[in-house]
Amino acid sequence: MRLFVCLPLLAAIPGVAFAGPLTFDAALQRARQEAPSIKAKALAAEAARSARGGAGSLPDPTLAVGLDSFPISGPLAFAPGQDNFTMARVGVSQDIPNLAKRRAQRARADSDIKAADADTAFEARSVEVGTALAWINLAYAERRLTALDDLLARLERVVRTTPSAVASGNARPAQTLAGRQAIASLEDRRSELVSNIARARAALTRWTGDPAPEIAGSIPDFPVDGAELRAGLDRLPTMAMIDAQSGQAMADVRMADANRRSDFGVNLAYQRRDPRFGDYVSAGVTVSLPFFTRSRQNAGIAAAQENAGRILAERDAALRARR
Repeated sequence: MRLFVCLPLLAAIPGVAFAGPLTFDAALQRARQEAPSIKAKALAAEAARSARGGAGSLPDPTLAVGLDSFPISGPLAFAPGQDNFTMARVGVSQDIPNLAKRRAQRARADSDIKAADADTAFEARSVEVGTALAWINLAYAERRLTALDDLLARLERVVRTTPSAVASGNARPAQTLAGRQAIASLEDRRSELVSNIARARAALTRWTGDPAPEIAGSIPDFPVDGAELRAGLDRLPTMAMIDAQSGQAMADVRMADANRRSDFGVNLAYQRRDPRFGDYVSAGVTVSLPFFTRSRQNAGIAAAQENAGRILAERDAALRARR
């Protein structure tokens, strides 16, 4: 979580000087600081936190202005000043969703924050893994190339002496051809290694932002403890992200269930008539009537429950794959 707090500070730095070769740990650190995808996910998490403040709050009130009982026929048609019915009206109404719905909205906003944080952690781990693989691939490819160049140099020295050995009778002519074929095969292998180095360096550029990364230091040795790995499967960022998505789905189920309850509304209006007559004040309450729950609300609840079940099944599949 410290990484997410530091990202805005890192974004304010105008640039990072790319100087000197990268050790394995330095490459990981630079990737965490420079990866735009992590910054994007962190900003999405901040957006979810900002949106939390309005979750579950009452909707904005509505202002209504109108003209009531305006005559359009009869002896007083289009002469509203001659009757005592025509009124100018101004009113305010306020919708009040039921308490369960507002609580469900707040729970959904909380689950959105957890999901955004989990997504950020998942992206950070993905960046670290991508950087680590690129660094290690580059390190091994460079070491293979160095070993192959040394082998080629030795073989070329041997092949250069073959003609004189054939002339003196110490070697057969076929040995010269075999040596040249071996050199050609190794040169093909060298071209492949050069290509592997370029790909690994390009991948490292993607993660670290260094346009021409060079590496230094020893290749890390990761101890593997099978029991510890299996015990920590539930703590993997992938599983945490799926768990957060499950929380969102359960919040959707609660929101769908809250739709079966009635919402309320209040309204107040002031009605102004001709000064010869009195004015009026009107007040009222509205209540929604969810009569058709089987075809509407229950269908939404079933859909939300099935989506929650889908995510739980995906979690089981992801856990099984990692085991």
